[in-house]
Amino acid sequence: AVDMVTPLLTQLTYEGLISEVYGVINGSVTLGGVAALAPSTAGSVTAASTPGVSGPGGSSSGDTQGAGKRRRIMLNDGDAIYREIRSMNFAGVGALLSKISRQLQDNYESRHRAKTVQEIRSFVGKLGGLQAEHQSLKSHVSLAESIMRRTQSDDFNAILEIEQSLVGGNDLTKEQLAYIEKMLALADPNASVPGVGGELREQPPVSIPNSIHKVLRVLCLYSLWRGPNFKQKTYDAWYEDVVAAFGHHQAITLDNLNRVGLLSSPSSTAQVIPSGPGESRASGLLNSVAPSTKPRNPVHANSIGFLRKALNLIVSDVRESNPDDASYVYSGYAPISVRLVQCLVRDPA
Repeated sequence: AVDMVTPLLTQLTYEGLISEVYGVINGSVTLGGVAALAPSTAGSVTAASTPGVSGPGGSSSGDTQGAGKRRRIMLNDGDAIYREIRSMNFAGVGALLSKISRQLQDNYESRHRAKTVQEIRSFVGKLGGLQAEHQSLKSHVSLAESIMRRTQSDDFNAILEIEQSLVGGNDLTKEQLAYIEKMLALADPNASVPGVGGELREQPPVSIPNSIHKVLRVLCLYSLWRGPNFKQKTYDAWYEDVVAAFGHHQAITLDNLNRVGLLSSPSSTAQVIPSGPGESRASGLLNSVAPSTKPRNPVHANSIGFLRKALNLIVSDVRESNPDDASYVYSGYAPISVRLVQCLVRDPA
C-alpha cells in the first residue's frame, strides 16, 4: 500500500464525520431518537444556528410532529445543500448552514411582497423547491448537531491530539500514553462500529465507544509514525492488553497487522525500501514520480517520518474555511497519496 496512514486518521470533513459518527450505508444515513426531531428540539449548530425557518403556512421547523420516527437521508449530489458542504472542513459547516437558513427565510418572506397575480404565480412555482430545501436543511442541521456534540467531547479531542502529535513527528506525552492505557482498560468488546453490522438504532453516543476498531486505529498509527522508536516493552504490554480486553482470538488480528506492517513488533525485521532491479512496484512509483523523495540511504529507519518532510505533509498555516491545500481535510495534514498525485502532475516524466 502507498498510504497506510491516512485511513487511520479521524476524518474532519462533514462527509467524513458523518461516516465516523453514524456510518454511511448504501449512500445513506438514518436518523433516529433525538436526531430525528426538528433541529430546534435537538440543539443549535452555532450560536446563530438556523433561525426559525418557517414554511409558508407559518409552521416552524421546531415542531415535534413525528417525534421518535426514523428518517433516512440520502447522501449524494442530488441534494444541493449536501453537495455544497460535503467536502468542507466541519469547522465551517455551521456558519454556512446558518447562511443558507437566512437565504431560505428571505425566499419564504418574498410571498408577502407578491402583489400581482404573476408574482404570486412565480412564488407558487418556487414553493416546491423551497419546501425540499427546507427539509434538507433540517436534516443537515440535525446531523451537524449530533456531530458537533461528538467533536466537542473530551474523548474526541484526546484522540485528535494524539493523532496530531504523531503526524507532527512528536512523541506522545505521559498524559496521552495514559489515555491509550485508559482506552484499553475500559475496552468494550461488544461496542459497535459505525457502518459495520447495520444501522444505528439510537442516537450515536457522545463519546466514542472503546471498540477494537478505535483501539487498533490508534495503536497502528503509533506504530507507523514512531517506527524504530516504538519500544518492544510497549508493544508487548499493548499486545497483552488487547488480547485480555477483546479476547484471545484477537491474537490472530494482531499477527495479521504485524505481517502487513500496520502494527509491527519492534523485534521483527526492519522494513526496507527496495532499491535496484528488484524493487517493488510501490517504491518504483515513488522513486520515478518524485525522485527527490528517494532516501539517500536505501535502508531508511523511518520511511514515513522521512516522507513527512520530503512531501511537506504537515502544513502549519492551513485555511480551513477557504482552503488552498489538501491539508485542510485533516486540519493541517496532507494525505501521502494526495501529495504523490501532486508530484505526478508536476513532474510526469
